[in-house]
Amino acid sequence: HSIDEGLPWVQALGNTAYSAHVMDDWNYRKSKTPAGHKIFIQQACIDFYRTGLALIKDTSDSQPLTAPWDTIRFNHPNVKVAYLNHCKRMIDFFNPHYFSFSLEANMLLTNAPAKWSDYKELHQYMYQQLKLLYPSVKILFSFQASYLLPGHLGNVDYAMQQSEAALLLPYSDVFGISVYPYATAFFTDTIPAN
Repeated sequence: HSIDEGLPWVQALGNTAYSAHVMDDWNYRKSKTPAGHKIFIQQACIDFYRTGLALIKDTSDSQPLTAPWDTIRFNHPNVKVAYLNHCKRMIDFFNPHYFSFSLEANMLLTNAPAKWSDYKELHQYMYQQLKLLYPSVKILFSFQASYLLPGHLGNVDYAMQQSEAALLLPYSDVFGISVYPYATAFFTDTIPAN
């Protein structure tokens, strides 16, 4: 289950009830999960274009951030509390085997580099807290492969991407990689072994 349409920041911060829209989505997803299947949940804390904080999912998907969320930084205490509350609620609801708290995180490094340091602080905090609370769940994040492999995106500092990926590896049980070969110079060819 991939949730990339925002999250209910205000309700998560206050640990209050989520809207019917959010809960209907969760219940639908749960009802469509076959019995006996391993469950993988990924929730984006970065917006769909990977330029800032995820948008709001409340009465509908991808609602604009409102004050103070529209100017708040990734490492702000309220973001940490709200996002941890939200992830705990998701894990308790879905009981996943694998939980990804960040999708294609490295795109933020290229798309909004000034926010990367703040994001890394949130990333480390989330992994440490979730691992303490849910030691048997595989806690992870994903990187976008196109930003790691030189040769097909012109505006990417590949060396920095790779070094930053290495710095985040200790904060993940599994290294998830999003691969879109149809949208890169590799197309559907084999990705180089290195």
